[in-house]
Order: sequence, then structure tokens, then C-alpha cells
Amino acid sequence: MPTNGHKYLKPYIHIGFSLLVMCLSLAAVCSAEPAEKTTPLQPHDDLYALKIDQNAEPVNCRTMPFLACAPDKRGQTTRTQIGSEERIPVGATASQIYLLGMINDGYDYGTGPWMDHPELIANRNDQQYVGQNLGEIEIRYADGKSDRIPFIMGATAWFAQWTYMYQDRVMVREPFISRPDCAQAYARSMKLRETAKGGNYPGRYALYYLPVKPRAQVIESIIVRDNPATRGVPLVSGVTLAGAHANNNLQWLGKNKVDAEDLKPTVDSTKTSGWAKDTNRLAAALYTQDSDLPKKVELLPFPKGLDATLIQFKGDRMADMLTNVWVANLTQIDRKFDSKSGFFQETEADSPWYSGLIGYGVWAPIGIYYGGAYGRSSDHFVTLALRGLNNDQRAQSYVDYCDSRLYYYRTNRDPDKGPLNEALDITKYPKDAPPHWTFGLHEQYSLPFPLNEIPGGEEMEGHGSTIVGRWAAWRLLGAPKGEWLNAPRPGVYGKSRWDSSKDAADFICWLMDYTGRDVIYTEGESVGWAGPYQVSIPKGMATETDPVKIKQNYANADMYLPYASYVNYSALRCSANMADAVGDTTSAAKWRSYAKRLRDGMVRLLRAGDTNNFTWKMSPYSWFSSQQDSLVQAWFAQYQDGLDPNKFDAEMTAITRNTLKQQLSQPYGKAAVLAMGYGQGWLTQSALVLDDMDASGPLLTNIARFSYDKNMDYVDAKRGIDWRKWLWLIPEGTNLLPNGMWHRVSDLSNGANQGPPMHAINSCAGVDDLDPSNIKILPRVPEPMTGIKVSNYFVMLPECDKLVKSRLAFEFTRPGLFTMQCDREIPELSVRLGPFDEATARRRLETGKRPLGSTVRLDRSGTWHGKDAWWIWVEGIKQARSVELDFGKD
Repeated sequence: MPTNGHKYLKPYIHIGFSLLVMCLSLAAVCSAEPAEKTTPLQPHDDLYALKIDQNAEPVNCRTMPFLACAPDKRGQTTRTQIGSEERIPVGATASQIYLLGMINDGYDYGTGPWMDHPELIANRNDQQYVGQNLGEIEIRYADGKSDRIPFIMGATAWFAQWTYMYQDRVMVREPFISRPDCAQAYARSMKLRETAKGGNYPGRYALYYLPVKPRAQVIESIIVRDNPATRGVPLVSGVTLAGAHANNNLQWLGKNKVDAEDLKPTVDSTKTSGWAKDTNRLAAALYTQDSDLPKKVELLPFPKGLDATLIQFKGDRMADMLTNVWVANLTQIDRKFDSKSGFFQETEADSPWYSGLIGYGVWAPIGIYYGGAYGRSSDHFVTLALRGLNNDQRAQSYVDYCDSRLYYYRTNRDPDKGPLNEALDITKYPKDAPPHWTFGLHEQYSLPFPLNEIPGGEEMEGHGSTIVGRWAAWRLLGAPKGEWLNAPRPGVYGKSRWDSSKDAADFICWLMDYTGRDVIYTEGESVGWAGPYQVSIPKGMATETDPVKIKQNYANADMYLPYASYVNYSALRCSANMADAVGDTTSAAKWRSYAKRLRDGMVRLLRAGDTNNFTWKMSPYSWFSSQQDSLVQAWFAQYQDGLDPNKFDAEMTAITRNTLKQQLSQPYGKAAVLAMGYGQGWLTQSALVLDDMDASGPLLTNIARFSYDKNMDYVDAKRGIDWRKWLWLIPEGTNLLPNGMWHRVSDLSNGANQGPPMHAINSCAGVDDLDPSNIKILPRVPEPMTGIKVSNYFVMLPECDKLVKSRLAFEFTRPGLFTMQCDREIPELSVRLGPFDEATARRRLETGKRPLGSTVRLDRSGTWHGKDAWWIWVEGIKQARSVELDFGKD
């Protein structure tokens, strides 16, 4: 860390799994490749270094010599630090000045780490972007005059990330490598010389230097001045003067051979204005803005032979963009979800990666999470891939893949009873504990530090989501019984699918009893893995052996939040459905009892605020950037509560509505896009499901807007790369800049953040088949969209004692035109139309056209044009195969 007045980043606990590594420590590089030398080396013996620090050592940046040391290794120095100024004495004339460093020291991020919750800050100081003024460098002359060189990102300063290599093989520098127009904009704007490609440089403090032509006068000092409104400080780590004469402040650098190009100044100290045109051009090349969005959108087709659900919005170009988001992402999910093995890849092998969660807009196609399958993503893949793509083999293999990963946590090392578990301390794993899933299904991940006395990670968001995913897959297969559930599987240690269902559900119950809590203990991102320096858990919790003190530790730990508790509440209810199907009344009753205990515990223990305005608890240590995990009841309701909020648990829903209102009042407004899934997706789906039709429109269109990177609308013919493959994919996150421009961050196609926005789009279709004997369709189409067309939607209908997959198609034009066809008769159908204002809803209720024998009623839910939203239910449509409703006119 820098000293001598440099600002510090917050200290954060080091987490050793791939996601966190990508966020913070793998800050891979970015940029156009440095130009090869075009001029011969020339001898020079007139170069002098300022003796800034006693620990400085000779270093070269390109062919230019300096004396410098890393900021954290400084010793006795000639620098004088006064507030935000750092003064370096010179006392000499020079024909040129070469300033080494030129990075924002202590903060090399394009955007703040997610655990900072930067989107909750009204005046954000966490962003670095092209054109931003981070300070200045003043050249003060002996006669009192001064020249000031602004420290401008993209002109006289740049990111240290730009120069690194990913795994020593890939430079993270797209679009500058592929696109000549971007490379030209970079070259025109940048005044810095950067270290040569592949060169051996001593560290981030010696990556760049700025060649400056000063006045022909004695230079009294060089002053480096920070802009206190931004994080980090401008770094000048070394200064070399050309054409100087020795004095006490200077040290001769001897005879050197220097490239003539490296000597040429790029800045005249007396002419430092007029750079905005070039930096604006560079910003326009790197970032996307509304004017870059396509004026006319060519709709994507599904690949030939893909049996997929199409959700198509009607309206303006935003409707078409949302349609393309659906098609592109569902197509990509099909590519990365292997049908034979059931392995649901988080990303693809060549998926672009935008320099981690703290990136600044550049990328490389490296598939950062390729090879990973994460429990938290499992319900996304089931709902989207298995619901939206017709592939029964995939549904079955998915269940078996998950189950094969379940039995790592056990008290033996018998290879016939589970995966190799040499890394697990089986002497400490409780003998009565069932097995469980943890953060990564592809590997048995453990935190680098223990949080509690149970070895391994109880990341219960993922455990519960995987249970729900298995239940959904079972249901999409027709809810089979008998041998499908009860037969032992050689590939899953002789366990039947029902054995695994019981084991997984029983672990939830066991954990609640073991901790003595009525909510779920979890070791996940929602609690920040115990918060910085484990402040969320009692001291010594990881080594405690006394049973009484263990219970006390869990009572005093702050590791309980709505996300894990509600997901596991739903998981127990899903498991009870499966128990009903096989006639295991004992397990069904047990799991429903524990589910009720969880529900009551959440209402009692996980709400915050006053009695008139309860909201769900949020953790200050959460890794979810704007904390929409608190809305879990709304965005997870589809699995057990359906899509009609007036049928949800009323007490919980009141808390969730208050939480949504609180979330929408935050500084990010309708653009919680730093996380496209864990922010924008969760927020959008919650607003839709809770019928906030005013907020839903901007939220939905922002999914389309901020998923788009105009630099992907390009074919690199020279290298044979068609970037358009990635044009409409949802990124892990998007950094929305103060001027309205944006750039993607971290992984592109990241399953965990791809899922929630896709769920939101699916919620617009609004098909609810939880009760197969009474299908409900609740289309939600907020402005600016005018309607929705859904085709090939797979819906489960009853047949004898099983479910059969049927195909549904319908079209809805807001607020009241609806037509539907199904390939088999629906026993009973209910359709909700709207939204309307109250007066219009009451008129249309009387004048609308509907099938004979159906009934109509009014319902009030959510908001529309700033007032209560009203809806018309058409119910009791019997043996429906083709339906037409018209409540669109008086």
C-alpha cells in the first residue's frame, strides 16, 4: 500500500475462489499492443534522474532510464507532502522532462468493488473513466511562473491493468486489438509511452512515462496534486531530465542508448488545453451510449433445429432488443448446458471477460468461469434451459449430475459412498449430518479460512436452489414415480433419486436444529463470507467444541438473511411435493413443518424498520452490489407461489413491497446495473411480479440497453472472429458512467447473472402451471412495449396420474386483447388482462368478449401511471384449446 499521504483502499479479506479472484486479484490487462520500435537506438549521456528516494533503483520504461521505487517501498525521500500536494525539488533547467508512473495509485479500478455497494452512494467517487480529471502536475519555475499538466485518464494517465497478461498468454485489450478505429482513437488521445510488450518491468509504478517539453527556465519544483473528489492519487514514481546539469537533486544516469521515439515529447507544458476532443473520441470508441443503439434491430432467429420457446415483444426498437436478448441468451444456454452429462457450464470456453468486477471496458475471450457449475445458478438453468428448451435427456442428466456431487460431505472416505474427499476433515464433520451441496458443484470449494466448526462451506443459497432445480426438472419430466425415483444409480454411489431428494432436504432440517435457529445459517455472498475480518461471527467460532457454546455462537452470529432462508423455505416445499408423489407422508409432514418454521422465523427475525413499514433485512457486508437479494420472495415466487401476488403470503408480501419501494428510491433508480443479475435482473423481476408497471418498463428496457456493447457489432475478418455472437448476451455487470455512457464488467454470459434478467423476461409471458388442472396466464407488458407474442411455450398438463408436456402459443396486446392456442386441451384456464385504471377496468368488465361459461372479476395490484393498477380476470375457461378475449375497447 502507498505511504506518505497516499489514500488507502479499504482492507478486504482475501477469498480464494474463482469469482472473487476474478473480482479483485486477476486484474488482467487491456490495450492495443505497444508499437514496435521503428527508429534505431541512439547514445545519450545527458540524462539525469531526480534523487527522489533513498530506496530508488535504476529501472527502464521502454528504453528510457529512471531511478524509482514502488510507493510501498519508499524510504527517506526528498518529496514534501502537504495535504493533497506532493512537492519534488528540482533546481535545474531541462530540454525535456520524463515523468514515470502516471497511474492512479492505490485505486486501479474502473468501478468500485461490489462489496462497497457503490450504487448506493449518491455522489459516486469509485469510478475511473476516460476523460476524468484525477489531479494535475505543476511545473513551477524559479521565477514564480507555473505550467499545469492535467492528470487526465486516457491522455496523461492510464490503467495499470492494461499491461498485464492473463495466464501469460492473452492481453485483455479488446476492442483495441480487433478494431482499427478504436486503436486509432487510443493512439490519438494517449500522451503516454508504455512499457514494451513482453518487457521485464519492475512493477505497476514503471509501466508508463509522460515526455514533456518544459520552458527553457530553471525549474524550481514539480508538484503532484491530487483531486480529492476521486479515489487514489496521481503517481509520479520517477523523474528523468534531458539536457540538465548536475546538482544536489540530480544523479547522472550514465551513458545510455535510447530510442529516438522514446525521447520525443508528447506534451508541451505551455499547451495543455484542447485535449477533450481526443479523449471524447476515445471514450466514444470504448464505451457505449444511447446514440450507439441500433436504429433498426434485425431480429435473431433460433438456430435451425433448436426446439425453443420464443418470447417476442411488440413495440419500438427496445421491444426488438429485448426479443434479441431472449433469443441470444437462450441459445447460448443451450450451448453451455451439456445434455449428456447434465453439466451446466457457468460460461463458455471463449466467452469474453471484461477485467473482473472492477473492469474498465476492455475484454478478452478467455471463458473465465468455464468449467464451473454453481449451485446458485442451478434454478436459472432449469427454469430457462429445461423450461424453454425441449430436451428431456438434459432434464434427467441434470438431476443425476447434481446428485453425483452431493455426497462429498460424509464421515468416511469410502470411494463407493461418495467423491474423493481427502481435503475434508472427516473427524470434524458431524456424524449425524446429511450431505449437502456447496458453492461450486464442479469442485468442493472451501473458504480459505473456517467460519464455523463444521468443515467445508454451507453456502445454503446454492443448496436450496439446487433442490428447487431438481424438483423443477422432475416436474418437467412429468413428475415420474416408481423406478425413476426409487431405483439405485451406479453413477451416484448406489443412491436413488429419492434418496438424494431426502438427503438434501433433511440437511436443511438438520442445520436448523444444529444451529438452534428458525432461519438459515449460510456461508455465502449475501453475508459477505462473514464480513471483512469475520466481524459477523463470534470470536473463536471456528474452533469451538463445547455444544452449549456452539449454540451460543450461532445465536450471536450475523449470518442470517432472507435470500438463503426463503430459497430453503421453497426447497422444503418442493421436496414435500415430491414426497406426496411417492406417498412418503412422514417426510412431507416433516418438511412442511420446517418450512413453516422458516417462514415464521423470517417474519420474526429478518425484518427491519418500524411496525408500519417493515422491510427485509440487508447485510452491509453483502457482495451483491445493490442488495436486491432482499427481494427474494418476489423473484423466487414462481416455484411454489406462482405469479399472482395477491395469492402470495400476505404478511411477507407487504414486507417485500416495502422493500421494493425502498430499493427503487436508491440513487441508481431504475438502473441497478452494476450487477445485471444480482441487481437489475432481481429488481426487474420483483417489480414485474409485484405489478409495479410504472417501474417495470424502464427496468426492462435497461436490461436491453445495458447488455448492449456496440463494439461487439463487428467482424474481425483478419483474425476470423465474429464478435456479433456476443452482441446481445447479458454481462455479469455494467458500469453506468456519470455522462450516461456505459461499459460491461467481468464475465459475459455468466450464468448467475444471466438468469435473473431472463427470468424477468419470462415473467412478462406470465405462464403459471403450478396447478396443472388450472393454468393461469398473467402477461405483463409495461410501456414502451405494446404487447407480447409467445410461441412454443412448454406447459405441464395432467394426464391420468402424471404430467405431460404441451405446447402453448398466445399473443397479448395491452391492455385487453388476447388469443391463445394449445396443442392439447387445458382442463381449466384463467387469464389476467391489464393494467387498467379503475374506471376503464369497470367499463371493460361489462363490454369485453369472452368464452361462454367463463366468469370475470376485477383485481387491484401494483401501480400504473402513478395510480392503482387494475386487472380483469377471466376465469373458468373449460377445456381450453383455442381462446380469444377482447377487453381492448369499450
